[in-house]
Amino acid sequence: MYFIARNNVKLSMATIARTFFDRGLKKEIRGNYIQEFQRRFTEYTGAKYAVGVSSARIGLYVVLKLLRLHDGDEVIMSAYNFSPVPLLVKLLKCNPVFVDIKKGTPNIDVEKIESAIGPKTKIILISHMCGYLVDMEKIMKLAHGHKLSVIEDCAHALGATYKGKMAGSFGDFGIYSFGYGKMMPCFGGGMVTLRDERYYAQLLQLIHSACGFSLKKCMTTLFFYFFSHKYIFPWTVYPFMRLNPGFGDRAIQEKDSYSLEPYLKNKYGISAFQAKAGILQLKNIAVTLQSVRRNSEVLNARFESLSDVNITIEEKEGRAAYLYYRLMVKNREYYRKILLREGIDMKIDSMCTPSDLHLFLRQDGGFQNSEDFKNNNIEIPNGPSLSLKHMEYIVSRISRISVMNNKKI
Repeated sequence: MYFIARNNVKLSMATIARTFFDRGLKKEIRGNYIQEFQRRFTEYTGAKYAVGVSSARIGLYVVLKLLRLHDGDEVIMSAYNFSPVPLLVKLLKCNPVFVDIKKGTPNIDVEKIESAIGPKTKIILISHMCGYLVDMEKIMKLAHGHKLSVIEDCAHALGATYKGKMAGSFGDFGIYSFGYGKMMPCFGGGMVTLRDERYYAQLLQLIHSACGFSLKKCMTTLFFYFFSHKYIFPWTVYPFMRLNPGFGDRAIQEKDSYSLEPYLKNKYGISAFQAKAGILQLKNIAVTLQSVRRNSEVLNARFESLSDVNITIEEKEGRAAYLYYRLMVKNREYYRKILLREGIDMKIDSMCTPSDLHLFLRQDGGFQNSEDFKNNNIEIPNGPSLSLKHMEYIVSRISRISVMNNKKI
């Protein structure tokens, strides 16, 4: 029997040690850590410019400020999203305009976007959810025709590609996250990529590099790294989860901010410590992606034949990063109960739909695909530390539950 945490922090002990103790790294770079990380990040993503920020949330905030939106301007976005995204747009006195997702995917339905464009529309904000890319060629054609800016939210999609181009290299702006649960954790921080020189100059005026590092972000990353480790998880977190399945959900729950104050107080820039980690992590990203994709493709192949399990669909010419591996199932709580008993930690969806924010946004209804996806998907472990034997173990347990569930139904 295996004991498998839902999502391991994608760091190695060697990277942690080199980040904290600067073992040999200074000799490798041609300037300060922040400038070098930004340079290497543009090389990796194919972007023209990159500016480090303290978080993806702050990255979105500064980009929206940069675009000088007026009260009542509209931002088109997916109805299935991370709650701070529409909340921030609303806090800046603009209006989120939601579009339902494409059935069987976590991403916005491109074919429904044009009907949502109105005279006050200024931005199309595309979130590549769970590491699956949207058809960006159609998005860019639509945006150019209506003279709209495009922001790519790539918090889930670092390393994902569409027709060979990296996520974040299509739109006017790309926003990335280096939080502990992402593809390239750097003890917090994020990045904004862009291609317009004028916006780049203005962005540099807004961003000021943070001094030192955030103790809270460091401790949070290390906490989840150690307690999700395959040798530590079975003896620490797992027993609590058996007693209370919601224990893990509460441990990672984030509070929605209904105020601009946290953004206004923030120093905006990435720290040298986080940039140092980023330089090291960029060296590991190809191997990390290879492992995650291998595990996810094993799951895809084995789950296709199960009648009450649906895998997430990706674009034909896209290559997902598979940051979060999601399955659509019937009777989700039943799956969770049995899987946890078998040692497999899985996550219930933590994203939102307009109905979750109804009192704040005053917009509801008409987003059936988003509601169905949110209420019926489960996140299956697929991290790079897991072997093919782990994947086969997960497949065998879910296959057995599927048979039991069909009999029960």
